[in-house]
Amino acid sequence: MAWRLVYDTLFSRYLLFTNTVVSCGLEALGDLLVQKYEKNSEQEIDWARTKRMAVIGFILGPPEHYWFKFLDKRYPGRGVVSVFKKVTLDEVINGPACVIVFFLGFKLLLCASSFKSDVHQCSVSRMGHVFILLPTQEILKLINSLTNFIIIYVQIIYCTFTIL
Repeated sequence: MAWRLVYDTLFSRYLLFTNTVVSCGLEALGDLLVQKYEKNSEQEIDWARTKRMAVIGFILGPPEHYWFKFLDKRYPGRGVVSVFKKVTLDEVINGPACVIVFFLGFKLLLCASSFKSDVHQCSVSRMGHVFILLPTQEILKLINSLTNFIIIYVQIIYCTFTIL
């Protein structure tokens, strides 16, 4: 009974808040995991970089929330035509927009001297995600997942792909 109350609160009443917090948290978690993977045990975690990633997750969370609400309202259902339209629009509009916002946010939050090296490291995984993994992920997500969990699903995929 308590789980049902938590579910209703987080994924019905406060879905925007939940999506934003999850987006923020998973961006930070992904960055921490990447830093642990990239660095040996003697080097310290760059907490400033992790905070920047969390801020970017905070910035991207609400637009993603409203974007998927728009797609679900405009193209309801999980049929082939509906999913194809959603995936196409997400690939053409949302994917590139999120990458642009990510890099602009990264640049604004980072001093110019280290921007190029950090962007080069991030760009391969982000662009790979947009052009390789995103179409498959989109189809699976839109067919199989519940609408309220889409942002969580997307952020888990981002986090996983960044780590790989």
